[in-house]
Amino acid sequence: MNTKRCRRWIPVLLCLVLFASVLAGLLLFARRKAAESSDFSLPGQTRVVLHFSTSTAPGTLFAAKPQSRLAAYDVQGKILNEYVMAEEIVGPFLAKRENGLALLRRNSTILSGVSQSLQLESENAPLIEAVNFGSSQSGYLEDLHLTYSLLNVGKPDCINAIRFVSDTQSYDVAVPYELEDLVYDRAQQQMYCIIHSGEPDAAAELSYVIVRFQPDAGRFVLQPERHVIPDGEPVNIHYRRSMLDGTTLYSAVYRDTAEYMADPAPDKERTACDLVLCTYDLGADKKQGETALIENFDINRTGGDLLLSGSNQLPMCAVNDHLYLFLRTGEVLVTDAHGKAVSKPMPYTFEDTLNLKNPSDPSSHGDFFSSEIKVDTDGEIYILNLFSDRMFRIHRLCDGGKYELVWEGRMPENIPKNMSVNDFALLS
Repeated sequence: MNTKRCRRWIPVLLCLVLFASVLAGLLLFARRKAAESSDFSLPGQTRVVLHFSTSTAPGTLFAAKPQSRLAAYDVQGKILNEYVMAEEIVGPFLAKRENGLALLRRNSTILSGVSQSLQLESENAPLIEAVNFGSSQSGYLEDLHLTYSLLNVGKPDCINAIRFVSDTQSYDVAVPYELEDLVYDRAQQQMYCIIHSGEPDAAAELSYVIVRFQPDAGRFVLQPERHVIPDGEPVNIHYRRSMLDGTTLYSAVYRDTAEYMADPAPDKERTACDLVLCTYDLGADKKQGETALIENFDINRTGGDLLLSGSNQLPMCAVNDHLYLFLRTGEVLVTDAHGKAVSKPMPYTFEDTLNLKNPSDPSSHGDFFSSEIKVDTDGEIYILNLFSDRMFRIHRLCDGGKYELVWEGRMPENIPKNMSVNDFALLS
C-alpha cells in the first residue's frame, strides 16, 4: 500500500523538480540580463577606457558565459565607472570618434560620449554564429564623419562586412571576399577593399573591390567589378598593409623569398623572408615597382618570424598617411606617404609584466606578445602592460628607444579570472 502511494507521488515530484529548474533558469537569465549595463556614457573626466572580454575557443563545450566589460579611468587612475555587456567581443572594439567612442557590437553599435550614449541597430547586419565576435580593422573618416570597421563573418556569401557608423545610423555592407585591408581614398570618397591572397598566384599579386560613397543614398555601396593587378612570378604573401597617395598605393608586403618559391620540394623549410614596399598605380591597375626594406632575413634570428604579433594593431598598421611595421628586431619601421622608411628603436625593456591575454597567470612575461600596442591618430606609439603589482601602465615610445609613463591605474577587483584585456583607448 505504501509502495503504491510512493509511486503515485513520483510524477508529482518530477514535475516539481522540473518546475523549480525552469524557474531557477529564468531567474538566472533575468539576473544576467539585468547585469548588462544600459547606459554606456562616459564620465567627463575619462582619460582611459580598458576593454576586457572572455575568449572562447571554437567548439568549446560548457564555456563560461560570453561577456565583455569596460572600465573608465580618470587621469590619476581612479575607476570612474564600469560597464557589462553580455556579448564576447574580440579584436579592435573601441573606435575613436570626434566626440567619444564607438563600441562595435554584433548587430548594433553604441555611441559612447560624455554623459550620453546611443545604441544604433545596424541595418543589413549579417548573422554571425560564432560566440566571439570582433573586427580586424577600424578607423574614422573625418570628411564624412563616419566610423568604419571590418567584420569577419566567415560565410561563403558574406565572408566580410564593413560597418559604417554615423551619429544617427549604422549599416553593414557585405563583401563576398576575404579581405586583408581597407584603404580609404578621400578624394573620390571610396574605399579599396584589398582581397587576401590565399595561394601563390602570378595572375593576381594584388586584387581588390571598391565600396563607393553614394551622396544621393547617403551611404557606401559595393561596386561589382573585381580589379586584378598581375605580376610575372608567383609570390606567397603572408601579410600586407597599405596606404594611398593620390592614385598610388604604397603596400608593405611580408613574403617568402624568391629562392624559397623556386624550390619545388613539397616539404621545403621556410628559413628566410623578405619585407618589401610595393607601389601600384590604381588608376591604371598596374604595378610600378618595389623596394626592398629587409631582404633575405634569417627568421631563426628572431624565433621563427620577423614581425611582432599579439596586439590588435600588429604587425602592421596605417595611421595618418604613415605605415608602421613592428619587427622582432627591436625596432619599428615607419614609412611616409612617399615611400621613405625610417627605423625607430623599440626594445622591450619592461620588467615584471603579466600577460594581458591571461592576467590571472602570475608568471612574468618578457616580450611584446604580452602587451597591447596602439598607434594613435597623432602617430604616437603607446604600449599597455599589466605588471605583477596588478597595475596597468601605458608608456609612450620616445626617441632613442626610451619610454615615458603617461598613465597608470589598478586592475578592477571584480573582473572574472577568465577574462583577457582586449583593447584600450587613450582619450585626450
